[in-house]
Amino acid sequence: MLKVQKRNIDPKLYSLIQSPRWPFAVNPDELCPPTSELEKSRRAEGVIEVMIEKSVKGCRVLDIGCGEGHTTMEFANQEAAFAIGYDIVQEGVLKWEEASWNKLLTTDWNKVVENAPYDIIMVHDVIDHMASEPVAIDVMKKAFDVAHRRARVFARCHPWMTRHGGHLYQECNKAWIHLLLKKEELETLIPGYNPPHILKFKNPTEAYDRIFVAAGWTIRYQTKANGHVEEIFYHEPMVVERLKEAFDGTARYMMIINPFLDYVLVKD
Repeated sequence: MLKVQKRNIDPKLYSLIQSPRWPFAVNPDELCPPTSELEKSRRAEGVIEVMIEKSVKGCRVLDIGCGEGHTTMEFANQEAAFAIGYDIVQEGVLKWEEASWNKLLTTDWNKVVENAPYDIIMVHDVIDHMASEPVAIDVMKKAFDVAHRRARVFARCHPWMTRHGGHLYQECNKAWIHLLLKKEELETLIPGYNPPHILKFKNPTEAYDRIFVAAGWTIRYQTKANGHVEEIFYHEPMVVERLKEAFDGTARYMMIINPFLDYVLVKD
């Protein structure tokens, strides 16, 4: 049970959030424990299985926005010729800036350039956390420059407007609370509330298309993960009104239904 000071949240809304009627943002069985290296490695295997349409054996792989680096390590385990994970900060407990024969985690883009070109580039849940759209375009242009002419980019985008797009599910696993609750309400509901930076695209498909094309990539295809919107978001007046406020007067269910948009990009 979440412990909150109800004075900053309408009591009726608080009760509704706490009730079984309010659905999870993420199936609790699918949440990766933040302290389990084994579960993080298993999740990395799943990411590759879902995202990459070919074997990585013998390929040079670049993992942009690698986070703690587990997916990069799994690329290496799957016999990539070389797998390099790049992020702007060092995260997690894995070794960084220490190359082995086929893998490296680094915060230095120069090392990415030195090991180019790449046959496969992964951009998994990264675009939405860029500082701005121009920064996202710049990163994708840099990726274009280090890609082999027959390279493929596998990008997963995680729109802010989707059920877990606020990335709050470890602290409060409730669907769409990042959209429907005000900042002061979230601060009360979640002790130490400190949301990650997320680009708040209200037309995400258009935004992602624009970013990739502006960076020089050709969109080979785009797929949308299946999703759903539960009854409470259609029929509970308080919730519907909150949803309308988030989208300038319209409850745009078709815009929030797909939790992920996946892209395959090529150079021509």
